[in-house]
Amino acid sequence: MRHTRHQPAGGRATGPRTTSRLWRDTATAVLALAGVLGPGQGTAQNPPKDKPTMSQAPAGSFPPAPEIEPVVVAGVRYAQDRESLLHGGDQATGYLVALDVGSGQRLWMLKVYTVATSAPGAPTGMPGIYFARLQAIEGGRALEVLNEAGGLYHVELATRQVRQVGGPPEAAASASALSPPKPKPKP
Repeated sequence: MRHTRHQPAGGRATGPRTTSRLWRDTATAVLALAGVLGPGQGTAQNPPKDKPTMSQAPAGSFPPAPEIEPVVVAGVRYAQDRESLLHGGDQATGYLVALDVGSGQRLWMLKVYTVATSAPGAPTGMPGIYFARLQAIEGGRALEVLNEAGGLYHVELATRQVRQVGGPPEAAASASALSPPKPKPKP
């Protein structure tokens, strides 16, 4: 089907091509008035600098989670649990999972640290606090977990006991970026 332009009484052509051009010109004018575009930018001959084009993928708001290698000790693979919410966890990050190397079956999962994602004033869609490092220590009797906030934890594998051994206090590490500052008390 061929689009035809109609010539209304005002003498201005209308149709799909002029409508899209009108929208583009209006958007360019609004951006220029807002100070986003400099003089002459945003036209087909001079596209905006440092602005993604339609062929570029948009950048995410948050950096991707660090990729850390699982640790294998005595036939059990230990890794950051990326499926904790599907298996009874109450937060998306901060869990350690133990998997049988031979079958891949989940043996157990353990919350290493708490992530405060529902703090008052917290932005929505927070990605959580991921493991930054996972390694076997004490001859394979324990694991050491370092998270992105700098919290350092030891997990005793025989008892599944977690102990924070370094970094900021757990509550401060998980809520510092999420909670609004508390008002100062009045003297």
